[in-house]
Amino acid sequence: MKRPIEGILLREGKSLVRFLIVGGASFLIYSGTYILFTRFIFPLANLTLLNTASICASASFNFTAHRLWTYRATHSASRDQVWRYIFVVIISVILQSVLFWIFVEYLRIPDLFVLLPIAGICALFTYFAHQLFTFRSAKQV
Repeated sequence: MKRPIEGILLREGKSLVRFLIVGGASFLIYSGTYILFTRFIFPLANLTLLNTASICASASFNFTAHRLWTYRATHSASRDQVWRYIFVVIISVILQSVLFWIFVEYLRIPDLFVLLPIAGICALFTYFAHQLFTFRSAKQV
């Protein structure tokens, strides 16, 4: 028989693996959109603005996949849960955009070199924010 702590660790480990898979797919959507925008559609536009637009482009997939698969939310998406998700996404977009600006515009690091590290930092933030705040029922928050 499993001890309670082992069950919790197993459940959280599975949740983390699902989060990483969805996050990887979301990163592909985000980085693909960023490359499409910056290299083909709007090559002369502001990189920080296009980065922010690319983050937003992957947000719908991210919400649906995390809600249904990563966190396996069984209750219907309430208006409160959607607003909590939007709140976390806004904070994450601000964090990611500020970090992108610092590395690309201020430190002059090439844009394609900063996409993955910044996405990793923001992934840690959003994992814990969604786990502890977004995908809990209203009674648990």
